[in-house]
Amino acid sequence: MVQGISTSTNVQAAKASVNWTNKPENIALLKEWVALKQTEKAGEVAKAKRQALEAQRLRPALGEAREVIIRGVVALKESSQRENHSIDQDALAAGWPEAFAATRRTTPYTFFQVNLPANLK
Repeated sequence: MVQGISTSTNVQAAKASVNWTNKPENIALLKEWVALKQTEKAGEVAKAKRQALEAQRLRPALGEAREVIIRGVVALKESSQRENHSIDQDALAAGWPEAFAATRRTTPYTFFQVNLPANLK
């Protein structure tokens, strides 16, 4: 299982799951996405390809579903909403130490958890 795969997306209401058991093109898409995710640590090219695949094909194929079922197994699951916190560096550069707390930004995001059936790996 590849866990904690972080992906940025807008959080919106979605249906619970979509069954891809009889959709070989979507299973191939998911396998390609997993392979890119696993190799992206080796370079930014793989990361850019995986992000493009996700945005252009994987998320549209999911529709409003939050998880994919293949042969009775939850193969891909969009995890619960998470948040990123960051500091506005320009405001800190202005020289106010108290700006640290005042400039904190919160950005929600979701990520996928992958659990492909053994015969699909």
